[in-house]
Formats: sequence, C-alpha cells, structure tokens
Amino acid sequence: MSLFKQFPIRERVTVDLRGEVFNTTNSPIYARPTTSVTSALFGVVAISQQIFPRDMQFALRVKF
Repeated sequence: MSLFKQFPIRERVTVDLRGEVFNTTNSPIYARPTTSVTSALFGVVAISQQIFPRDMQFALRVKF
C-alpha cells in the first residue's frame, strides 16, 4: 500500500511526502497443498509457512 502527497511551497519548490507499507495485513504465506494423487497426504497443507513482517518506509523529497 502506498500514499503520496505533493505540497507546493513556492512557485518552483515542491515537497513530496511518500509512505509505503509492505505486508499491510501482516498475513503469513502458507505452503501449497500436496497434489500427488498417490500420496496419503493428498490435499493437505504442510505446517511450514513464511512470515514476512510488516515493513514501513517513509520519504520526504524537496524539488527545486
């Protein structure tokens, strides 16, 4: 998710404010289910998961 805003200060000077958030909902990513038809675990999702933390960054840029 990203938010951008531009503020005019003077005729030729502007300030850009930017905020970005990665993994906004803080959701884990689960492994795919087993798709081998002959497996006893067919259709079962493995316990392993990847958890990427919520990550935010902000930037302020002055253009002149």
